[in-house]
Amino acid sequence: MSHLTALRMFRAFIHGATAGQFKGKKLLKPSHLTRPFSSLTTHLVGMKTVRIPALILCAASLAFSGLVSPASANHTAASGNEYLLPALPEYITGPFPIEVSVSGPAPVCEVRYGNQKRSTAPWLFTLTPAAVNNNDSFDVKLCDGEFERGPWVDTEAPFNTGERFVDGNGAAVRNNLATPATVVLLKPDGAESFRSEIPPFGGIEIPLPEVKKTTTFSIVISNSSGQIMTAPVVKAVGWNVYDARLTKYDPCTTVTWAYDPSGKAIEPVYPYTRPGEDVKKKKQPAAAKTFKKDIQGSFDLLEKNTSLTFVETDDYTNADIRIGWANLGKGSSLGNHGTLIKGGTGSTDGQVLINTKGKWGTDRYEGFKKYGPKNYVGWVYIEPPGTTAGRGWLITHEIMHTLGFLHADSDNSIMAPIDYGTSKFSQEDLDGLAAVFGKKCLQ
Repeated sequence: MSHLTALRMFRAFIHGATAGQFKGKKLLKPSHLTRPFSSLTTHLVGMKTVRIPALILCAASLAFSGLVSPASANHTAASGNEYLLPALPEYITGPFPIEVSVSGPAPVCEVRYGNQKRSTAPWLFTLTPAAVNNNDSFDVKLCDGEFERGPWVDTEAPFNTGERFVDGNGAAVRNNLATPATVVLLKPDGAESFRSEIPPFGGIEIPLPEVKKTTTFSIVISNSSGQIMTAPVVKAVGWNVYDARLTKYDPCTTVTWAYDPSGKAIEPVYPYTRPGEDVKKKKQPAAAKTFKKDIQGSFDLLEKNTSLTFVETDDYTNADIRIGWANLGKGSSLGNHGTLIKGGTGSTDGQVLINTKGKWGTDRYEGFKKYGPKNYVGWVYIEPPGTTAGRGWLITHEIMHTLGFLHADSDNSIMAPIDYGTSKFSQEDLDGLAAVFGKKCLQ
């Protein structure tokens, strides 16, 4: 057992004991793993009836003294499969390649770690400081469709660099060690913009310079022990993402997608509260004959402007992005301004639904050109007249939601909540796609 495993057991016991619910479940969040020991002893002061097993106390003590050496992580799952990781260092400060060894009776069809997924052996992954601070185990999908927990990742980063994508003026960093650290912010040209000390087990916010376009800075943190960690921080202009710490997919990832014209494979969808939105899954409208062509066109555009590869699959249930139709309602009245009608939805779980009650159920607005007369709000159209982009841009907008993008502030963005008929990516759209997924995959 490595000292990090012992420490997690100890903290899980304390956390569960104070909550009265420790039953062998995983009760920790990544943030718990970076608390100083003093915060844990504070919890112990008022717990007069709690008895901590001597073995756990001993292991925790060794963990803090550094006497337990790193070891491989071995995990036997309910299926009878054994998952093994090689010995890991106590801390990692940069990319660390690793292979998950799998043996046992149950065939494995997929292994995931954070935003990395592998569908065939060898199960090769890259641990990074950001990943280990947010994910402490692998997830395994068996070929019979069942999921189970893989091996634990018994290492962590000495420092937390917080959010990778920032749309504000500051970036938070944290020192996870008992020795002071120094943080430096570098501009794209390498010039120093900011320098400060971070106290033991403490954190600070780094001020980011004002910029007019999306800019990538570098954060460098080091200490007197020789540990040094470098991480990029992107100041986003005109775009934003749901999770600012990790991307939905790593650059150069192959993303699968599937379309269900029958409406039978679509999973139940979350409810809406607007009048008329009963959210019933539907089959493809008969008049939407070129809809599949618009889907392919959307993925072609995204593949052209990122390092991602999009591949269609017949396995709708397990596809990364799943597209279908649903009754999202006829909309609500806006008085003299017309009727508000939702065009579609997209969520980070990969589901895209287009409204059968909207005008997209016909090929009148097919493709990627600008049409009139219609005006849209939130990929919702308002009648009477205005202009709108073709149906392909609606699909692109919803797919970008599944990739992790939020609505943008720019009126010219494909991700804007108000569509003025924009029929091309804005520069902000392209900057966001490049910053999150890269422009090209280097072979």
